[in-house]
Amino acid sequence: MTNVTERQKNILERLITEHIKIALPISSSFLKQKCHLPVSSATIRLDFAELSKAGFLEKHYISGGSVPTDKGYRFFVDNLFEKEDFAGEEEKILKEFQSIFREIKKINDTFRFSHEIAKNIASFSSNLGVSYFEDFDIFWKEGWEEVVRAPEFHNLEYLKKFTELINDLEENIQKISLNEKDKKVKVYIGKESPFKRKEFSIVLGKSLAPKNQAIFAIVGPKRMNFKRNISLIEGLIKTIE
Repeated sequence: MTNVTERQKNILERLITEHIKIALPISSSFLKQKCHLPVSSATIRLDFAELSKAGFLEKHYISGGSVPTDKGYRFFVDNLFEKEDFAGEEEKILKEFQSIFREIKKINDTFRFSHEIAKNIASFSSNLGVSYFEDFDIFWKEGWEEVVRAPEFHNLEYLKKFTELINDLEENIQKISLNEKDKKVKVYIGKESPFKRKEFSIVLGKSLAPKNQAIFAIVGPKRMNFKRNISLIEGLIKTIE
């Protein structure tokens, strides 16, 4: 983030965190009050302007608050990876997932096994959960009820585009490769997506466990709980491997 101050980085991180929670544009006065920032609303507005010039924020309406761009979200996610800020969340998820996974592992039928994993990914993430077991060519997608609760899906055109993305993902998931240089989990945000529809976020990981090579994914609006979803996929991979 060249020419962006530490204060502006902090403001951007806090803005994105709040936007993920409430799905609304964030104003300078709201951010100051909510996050107890030690600067004035006027100073925050100036920082918003600088962050907008740098391509991290945008306004949908002149008088409204600001929302992150794809570049802003990418900063946020890279910052999470840089800090390795997942340990606490991952431990919490593993505890939640442990008892459920004991039951899932009793299932000898890979078809049902894959289905149960997709269901639980969706349940924990409140997004669409995907599991794909390569050796058996089994693809499951679960969680439509969870993901469409997000306010973004009140727009029917958005829902149509999401359906197109999921169809594209199902048809081409076997083409996705994560080489050794990649992290266990890869995050695609908006225009970064390898699929035709670019309006969404995808958190994707791959298990290389013998006889259980699989790809797991969480798919939803750009505005998703990245920290929890990355931790969820990482924890799932660790459990299976």
